[in-house]
Amino acid sequence: MKQSLLWQENVVDSNSCKVKIHSCAFNNDGSLILASANAQILVFDSLSGKLKETLKEHKKDVVSISFAKCKDLFASASADKSVVIWDALSFQTIARLTSSDQFRCVAWNPFHDMVAACSVSEIQFYSVGTRAAYRIKTSNKISACAWSSDGKYLAVGFLNGLIIYYDTEGNVHLEIEHSDCAIFSMVWNKNVLVVGDFKQTLTFYNVQGEKISKQRYLGFDVSSIAILNDYMIIGGSDRKSYLYSEEGVKLVTLVERDDWILSQSASQSILAVGSADGILSVHQLNQTTIHGLHDNIYAFRENMTNVIIHDLDNGLKAKIKCRDLVKRIAVFKDKLAILLNDRVALYELEDKDDMRYKLYKKTTLKMECSLMIVASENIVVCLDTKLILLTSQGEVAREWDFDSPIRYLKCIGGPSGRECLLTGLKNGSIFFVYIDNNFPRLVIKHDVGIRCLDVCQMKLAVVDDNFFCTIYDVKSKSVIEQIRNVESIAFNSDHEGLYCYSKDDVVYIKVGPFNPFVFKARGFVVGFKGSKVFCLNEIQMTSIDVPLSFAVDNYLSKKMIREAYTISCLGVTNGDWRKLGVESLHYLDFETALNCFVRLNDYRYIELIQKMKNTKAPLELILLEEDLLNGEFKSAAEKCKSLGMEERAMEILSTMGMFEEMNQLKLEINSKQILKEKAKFQQERNEMIEAADTLIEAGDYLQAIDILGSNGSVEKLIQLARRLSKMESEALRKCLYYFKLLNNWDYMSEILMKMGDILQLLQAYIDLQKWDEVFKIVDKDPSLAKIAYIPYINHLREKGDYEKAIRYYLKIDLIDEAVRLIGKLVEKYKVLKRYDLVSRKYLKIYSITKDVKYLNFSILYYAFYPVYNSVEEPFSTYSSEQLLNMARYLYSNWHVMDRKERAVFDISITHVLFCLFKESKKLGAFETARSAFTLLNEYLHPWTIQLDSLYLGIPSIKGDESLLPICYRCSAINPIINDEGPYCCNCGIKFFFSMFSFDHLPLVEIKLAENLSETEISKLISTASIQKSSTNILDNFDLNEKSPFITLQASSLEIIDAKSLVHVPETNSIYYNCVPDIPVVTCPNCHQLFSADDWEFGCLETSKCHFCGE
Repeated sequence: MKQSLLWQENVVDSNSCKVKIHSCAFNNDGSLILASANAQILVFDSLSGKLKETLKEHKKDVVSISFAKCKDLFASASADKSVVIWDALSFQTIARLTSSDQFRCVAWNPFHDMVAACSVSEIQFYSVGTRAAYRIKTSNKISACAWSSDGKYLAVGFLNGLIIYYDTEGNVHLEIEHSDCAIFSMVWNKNVLVVGDFKQTLTFYNVQGEKISKQRYLGFDVSSIAILNDYMIIGGSDRKSYLYSEEGVKLVTLVERDDWILSQSASQSILAVGSADGILSVHQLNQTTIHGLHDNIYAFRENMTNVIIHDLDNGLKAKIKCRDLVKRIAVFKDKLAILLNDRVALYELEDKDDMRYKLYKKTTLKMECSLMIVASENIVVCLDTKLILLTSQGEVAREWDFDSPIRYLKCIGGPSGRECLLTGLKNGSIFFVYIDNNFPRLVIKHDVGIRCLDVCQMKLAVVDDNFFCTIYDVKSKSVIEQIRNVESIAFNSDHEGLYCYSKDDVVYIKVGPFNPFVFKARGFVVGFKGSKVFCLNEIQMTSIDVPLSFAVDNYLSKKMIREAYTISCLGVTNGDWRKLGVESLHYLDFETALNCFVRLNDYRYIELIQKMKNTKAPLELILLEEDLLNGEFKSAAEKCKSLGMEERAMEILSTMGMFEEMNQLKLEINSKQILKEKAKFQQERNEMIEAADTLIEAGDYLQAIDILGSNGSVEKLIQLARRLSKMESEALRKCLYYFKLLNNWDYMSEILMKMGDILQLLQAYIDLQKWDEVFKIVDKDPSLAKIAYIPYINHLREKGDYEKAIRYYLKIDLIDEAVRLIGKLVEKYKVLKRYDLVSRKYLKIYSITKDVKYLNFSILYYAFYPVYNSVEEPFSTYSSEQLLNMARYLYSNWHVMDRKERAVFDISITHVLFCLFKESKKLGAFETARSAFTLLNEYLHPWTIQLDSLYLGIPSIKGDESLLPICYRCSAINPIINDEGPYCCNCGIKFFFSMFSFDHLPLVEIKLAENLSETEISKLISTASIQKSSTNILDNFDLNEKSPFITLQASSLEIIDAKSLVHVPETNSIYYNCVPDIPVVTCPNCHQLFSADDWEFGCLETSKCHFCGE
């Protein structure tokens, strides 16, 4: 890095005495520099040095100036025990802080409007926005302070060597016992605190207070540290300002003074330095480019201490951290040499794929050289007029002295240990220096000093101090070409006839006798390899891909096929290769053409070239085949016709669908065949609708229908179907197939109606499950009901809508199927313990078949459902009397069943007995409870423990006998658990029960004598209002005759009370009510018997029959 002085000011007081520049600082945009001069603050323009303002708010020396990063404010601390906050735009004071001691330093928080001002023994935190201030007393004397980069902590250094981190609220975060000597200065570089102390050392701490990196001994007292990018600029007692790396490695000396350097400030690339002798100077800092290039490997210096190696071909980069000042870099093949302060580090490329370099030698070298070259086994350094060859151990192997300073040095290759150096001198002499030879060889004696050189086999390019480029023939030393205003030149390392040169940010590429190709690029040319030009712009190397198409075109224009091919091998576009290949083929240069298309992997051209080469085909045929490859089919057809190959022309045009062109060529072809070929072509191009239209035009309806249907073109398909006649059934059926596939029922119906096929239309709707449409057809033609309803019933059964399925079975008189389906539902509900639904299903079967056994099963399951739930569930909606009656009814009927009937009526008798036991005990029928207990223990059941505990609570008495049923014929008392079944154990008369409470009804069934008819009974009942006799007809029957009914003789008609008869015509049943005061009614739907009270209660509760639910 180099510096150039922008301006310098000797600051003196009113008595012309020099003043100390204790502090200087740039404003935020770097346009102004503020410097302290005794009690004044001087404001200068940073570029011109013009004094703009003089600030005089302080009474004693200003010792510290700090700018706020987030606002246009700055603060100044003075020995007059005050700190002034300034507006950086108007230079007006905003606030003033005071202390009982002199202030030592002031620092702005980088992220807040908070300033920290440190006096000898006190720290003040002041917020400009809130004007809040608080003070912290310290027991030690403060010497320096600095905010961390994130603004979280204020680091304060003390004269006793202690460092303390404070947070923004003034709390101690941590303490560092640095040393026993005073802290002179401190600054944060990123997240690292850099501390300079009285022991002349530089120490580094992180935010956690841990020491990082090694401590650096400086050899002088540090009074000021400034940060520029990642570098540190340090000045102090040795009167110099140095540039250090972030690790604390001294790099270069920037400024020298006659007295202590007290203050420094850096902004962008400008450095301000203030010293104790009153001199304020501002310097421009510039980095010098240190780099090396060989072929496509470019190495350059980064951040003064690092080396970046860049493969310009593939973009790979590698980084070498030297941790010392990099002075020179040299690259040759796989070798890399780096000159540091006191040594040369030699590296070798270990892995090319990931650009990994390995250090294999360090050689001591303490000399300042202007140029350095590395070869396979040696190092060459240049000292003005002398070249020195060094071994890898640093020993001098050979020296060459010249009579003029060396301006240019480049290793141009050669065998290992015998490389040749191209050397250019200030006096214009150019030498080849072979490192194994003591005598340089003079190549050219140019008239003007050498600026740039390059060599390519027998050509030597020279750019002199007059920016005049001369290209020499090395062998004859004659001038080949001269070019004016050239900054640099480079031959292409892969092609001797190609070179480039640059001037005024423009690059020229020249080949052969043709005009140069020109493009803009900043910087100057330093290398040219293949199709890449390497340009250096200050410190940045750019790799530019150059289109060499111009060179290929130039050579092809002169029919120089081979020359064009060699240029193309450097790197051109695929289009250039194709152009070269085609031109080579036209000139019958099969070898070059084949090479071109092999590169392109164009197997069609490769096959064509090999075919043409083997058959020795004429040019006309080659052009024909080339037209086909390039898609020039019309041209190919025309060539075919001119060659008499009309069939080939027809094949080409029809294959490509060029039917208009076929007509233009006037080839004789059948029009229908043309249309079919056109449709085929359209299908290959996925133009399906157009292909269908073409087929319709050709009359091929079936294929057109397939295309339209497959592509879902419904409207086009119906248009075609409407065009077809009824006789074209095959085409219509194909249309029908696609409408069905596309779920278009309207059009499908239209086609079937057109065809008159109602049965198929019905079947189509059935297949598509369009039941509304099916029902419309059946309404029009009821004879199709069975065909339509059976699939619909299957559909309902799949959906689980069995009730509806049963109704439709009955609609088409499939009684057995309906009963079978109901039977399946019965079995299902039995498994689910839904005996109420089982009852309803048996009742449904009875309503269909009129088989009384199903009615009996329905009544039994109707009674069993509440009995079962009363046992399984904790609560029941039925009363104990109802449950006892139902259980009695169930047991009496079950007891008289045979094994076959019991298998059908598969109820749990244990539940019945348990209900009998529980409810009879609850109602006080203890004898019945004991009997139920005894019967229940004959079966396996899960209530053993519960049953035993309940049984223990039964008294030994008979209990309430009012619960025992009384026969209304013979007045005999029957047990609740009756082994005779639902019959009187005395007279055998059958008992009848109310279908809600299952109370014993006062009914006796009447059978008519042979000489009586139902008509007479009906007539008798219709005249029931006429009272004939109050005599009980039961008195006329013998009670010793056991019978479930009584037979009514004709003679009884005269004495019977018609009101006592209950006639149920639907079941052909007649009953005699023994107690007319207990009226009995029948359900108008199911015709079951109810006491009037039960019926009224049921109707009030549900408005429906309790038994049938209607």
